[in-house]
Amino acid sequence: MTYDLGIVVPVYRSKESVHILVKQLKKAFEPKVRIQICLVDDSDDGEVSRYLRSHCLGPGVIVVTLAGNYGQQAAVLCGLERLGDCQFYGTIDDDLQQPVKAFQRLYEKALKGYDVVYGIPKRRGNLLRLLGGRMRDMLFSCLLGVPRGMRVSSFRVMTAAVARRAVSGRKGSFFYLSAEIYKNGRRRPVRTANLSYIQRERKEGKSGYSLSTLAGLWGRIFWHYALRRDNADAKTLYRIKEIIK
Repeated sequence: MTYDLGIVVPVYRSKESVHILVKQLKKAFEPKVRIQICLVDDSDDGEVSRYLRSHCLGPGVIVVTLAGNYGQQAAVLCGLERLGDCQFYGTIDDDLQQPVKAFQRLYEKALKGYDVVYGIPKRRGNLLRLLGGRMRDMLFSCLLGVPRGMRVSSFRVMTAAVARRAVSGRKGSFFYLSAEIYKNGRRRPVRTANLSYIQRERKEGKSGYSLSTLAGLWGRIFWHYALRRDNADAKTLYRIKEIIK
């Protein structure tokens, strides 16, 4: 079966918000748009895994439990590799800060011929994450050919061609989806659009970002995608404990 839109939700110690998110996604898209949702549990917490199995499974929903905490990017990679054949793929966070109505707008914009559409929050929310995002955007613009003024985020919809190229083209011990999308951007321009949205308050859990983790992330992006210091064959970046459909 071919789906219109495959959606990856990396889950880190969230429970009720994920249940609400799944219901909102189904209500917003179905039956006009055929969606498949992959919840990737990166919590390393049996309680979260049990909750997802009990409350979030249903038609068109896959729950993947990872064997440890491998990080958001590894969880996104896992979800993209586990979703079925889709015309478009999207990613959305598990904390309800990214509204489903805005996600619909990203999908509608992508249908107009864009390769990838990113949702960018208006000036609100965690100052550290906003600073980290700006620094990452500068790196992407200077090193990967991202059009100046364009921004990237974890909230996006992309074509199947872009998603498959990003997943299949990865190498080495590190993966960052947006960097994979743009790493050949100077030779093969990526048609990109930004849409702004109002970010909601986080209702469950807390962000795992700190100044040290952001600095480490910038360094790894620069090392792997600018200096090209890791050209080995693709390595396993996560291990799966359980898949339930």
